[in-house]
This record gives sequence, C-alpha cells and structure tokens, in this order.
Amino acid sequence: MPRRDNFNLMNQTFDSKTYLRIAIASVGLVLFVYHVRLADFGQILLAVFMILVALIRLFEVVLPHGDRISLDASLVIAAILLFDLPSALAIAVGAMLISTLSQQQKPDLGRPLYMLAQRSIVVIAAGFWLDGRYVTAPAPYTLDLLSLDMLRAAAVCLTFFLLEIGLDQISISQRHESPFVPAFLGSLTLMGSTYFSLASVGVLISMMYPSMGIWSLVIFGLPLIVVHYSFKLFLDIKNTYKHTISALTRAIQVEDYHHKSHSERVADLSVDIGREMGLYGDTLEKLGYAAMLHDIGKLGLDIDSFDAALDSHGMNKDVVPHAQIGAEILEQVDFLKEYAEAVRKHHMPYSNKRNIDSEHPREARIIAVANYFDQITQTPIAERRLTPNQAVARLKKEALQFDPKVLRALINVLRRQHKLILTAS
Repeated sequence: MPRRDNFNLMNQTFDSKTYLRIAIASVGLVLFVYHVRLADFGQILLAVFMILVALIRLFEVVLPHGDRISLDASLVIAAILLFDLPSALAIAVGAMLISTLSQQQKPDLGRPLYMLAQRSIVVIAAGFWLDGRYVTAPAPYTLDLLSLDMLRAAAVCLTFFLLEIGLDQISISQRHESPFVPAFLGSLTLMGSTYFSLASVGVLISMMYPSMGIWSLVIFGLPLIVVHYSFKLFLDIKNTYKHTISALTRAIQVEDYHHKSHSERVADLSVDIGREMGLYGDTLEKLGYAAMLHDIGKLGLDIDSFDAALDSHGMNKDVVPHAQIGAEILEQVDFLKEYAEAVRKHHMPYSNKRNIDSEHPREARIIAVANYFDQITQTPIAERRLTPNQAVARLKKEALQFDPKVLRALINVLRRQHKLILTAS
C-alpha cells in the first residue's frame, strides 16, 4: 500500500496538522499494545505469514509522484480472515517493521512508529466486521466464506482499503499543502482495480486454506506476481508519456531560454489549482500535461512574423496564433491530441456569456491563470517582477479576463502554501 518516503514524527512544529498526526499515532499505538499481547506467537503458520508478507513488501512499485505501493495487502487480508485479530495484527505489523527497518540506511524511529500505528488502526477496524470469527477458529466460531459470511469478508476488504488509502492521503495532502478529498479520490481512481485484485487473492487464499493448507499461499499467491508486473507495466507507460512530454518542454525552453522551467512551474501550479477545485485522477493528469505543453506552438517559430501572418488570415480573435499552432501539433499525435483544446484556448479571455464548459475548457481557464501568474512573478526583468501579493492584486484588477473560480482557487493555494504575506479576500 502507499507509503511516504520519509515521515519523521519528531522535529515537527506543533500546529493542527502535527496534532492530527500525533492523534493517529497515539490511537494506533494504544490499539496495537492492547491487542498484540494476546497473539499466539507460537504458531508456525503465523511466522510463515509474517516472513512472506515482509518479503512481498520488499518488491515495491514506485508511483509517479514518488510514493510507493506494496502488494502485501492481499496476505494481510488473508491473515485477518484466517487468524484471530491479535495474530493477524502481529503478522501485519511485524512484517511491516521487518521490511521497513531492513531498508533504512539511517536510524529513523518516527516513520516506522507512525506506519505501525496506521496499520494497527486499519487492521483492527477491518477485523471489527468479523466479530471474533475466523476461518481457523473451532466451531461455532468458524468463518465460512462459502455462506453469507462472504459479506463480512467484503466489508473487511472495503474497510481495509478505504482506511489504508484515507490515512495515507491525510499525510500526503498535508505534506503537499493540498486538499484531502481530491487526493483521496485520485488514489482510488489510480489503484482501484489493483485493490480489487489484491482483495480477491486474499479471500481466495482464506477460502482454500482449510483444504489445501499452506499450499493455498503458494498457489493463489502467484497471481500477485501478475498483478505486480501488470501495475508496473501500466506505470512504465505513464512514465514514458511523462518523459516524452518533458522532452518536448525542454525543447521549447531551448528556444526561449529566458523562461527556463516556465512550463514546469505552470504545470505544477495548474495541478495545485485543479486539485483545489476538486479535480482528481485522469482529469488532473490531463490538466498537468496540457499545462506542460501550453507553449509547444512556439517551438522553432519566429513568433513576431508568424503571429502577424496568421492574424492577417482572419484567425479567431480569441485564439492566440502560437496556441493554435500548438494545438494543431498535438492533434497529430494520438496520445497528445486530447490536450489540444486546452492548449488552443489557454489565452482565451473568460466570459460568463459563453457556454463555458463546451466553448472554454476548464483546463484552459486554469492554465490561463497559472501562466499569467508565473509570467509576472518570474519574469527575467527584475524591476518588473512581482511578489505573490502584488501578482494577486494585479490578477484582481484584470479579473474580467479570468474565471473568478480559478482566481479564488489560486488564492487558496497560495495561502495554503504560505506564499501570501497578507490575507487576500
């Protein structure tokens, strides 16, 4: 499941975010200490499960934004269904600590302790639905997954994944100073099918264990390899797209060295604004790529002469020539053409008289604000460069050109990132 690269509970300033982390850590640690003391550590199967889960956690997949996903959840779900709750907790937490500590290059107790607390909350909340029943329990407390008890198993899986994602995204949204809900929905969108596969494998292992014993782990654990490979292949394709777009962006900057990293900054700010407006998943990804490519039409062109030539042919007055050229370039490439309309209209002035969603894409309206903000705060001419506060004041004066919802989102982003000295209304 997703985990942060470096999460140190120590050395934090005591604000509301820190108190939330401390609350999660405190609740999780108390639940862990209370339950794990009842685990039967003499079971050989418990040790086997713990070792297998720890090994699986060593083969992680790196996500595009730098976090990681482990496929150990299927075996943890199987442990919750197979064993009493204290033993399942010992497996989940013990394996996590073994794998985490073995990969650390320098001592850091904050991160493992927080992960221990988080996993304890998730496992205990998921196990709540079983009401003390499990597959290997003696009758009448045996969990029968071929009956209505399958509903209990489904509740376990759903609770496990929602809490695992939710607790993780609380930390990620706080770390990136971004809203929680879009981050949470984005993770569900990205990894929903993977979660379904992991849950299915965990339930299958639990169902077959009474008749197959330890071999159920081996036989039904093999699909984990397929899931791991498929998800990694999917992310590799995503990374190929990202690297291709980054290469095109660097080519633009070679032509216009005065605006080095302009496209990257506009893309980052556009994504922040989009997330603030509630975008997530593919929509947010599309926004980021369109923002990266918003100046692709300038590549290799003499802007002054070319724009004048196009203007003389009666081009739409709301479409800047290099934006039109950029859109036409993108339309020639299958995996880029879906970003063409946002690039074409990112200089179009806002008007509430338009059928706004069909005539002026939301992505274009967001890029327009992010692009203008970056231009006036990062201009190479020092005397013209504005502070974020001055830039916001300028944007408000020229507000008729921009979508007011996007402007409000920009101000909220800057406030959250502590870039505004004074409170803007």
